[in-house]
Amino acid sequence: MSDDTDKDDPGPKDELIGKVQEKVGWLTADREAEAKGKLKQSEGDTSDPDAIEEAEQDLREDYEEYDPDVDDAPVAEDVTPADADPRTG
Repeated sequence: MSDDTDKDDPGPKDELIGKVQEKVGWLTADREAEAKGKLKQSEGDTSDPDAIEEAEQDLREDYEEYDPDVDDAPVAEDVTPADADPRTG
């Protein structure tokens, strides 16, 4: 019995799982989960950490989000980090 499917191509199950994972990541603003979902849909494999990181950076660029770990840009002095207490800065 021969299998004509290519192991690198995602199957319908991978595409469905990827779509759900992407939507849940979008809904919760979890860019890593969203990136994994996109990779699952296109490649069927989410085991490569470099591919996940690249997909996550692409998503952040698409959403025009600032991430100092990704952008390596200095933060402006008048910007308050999102996790800072507004009363103390």
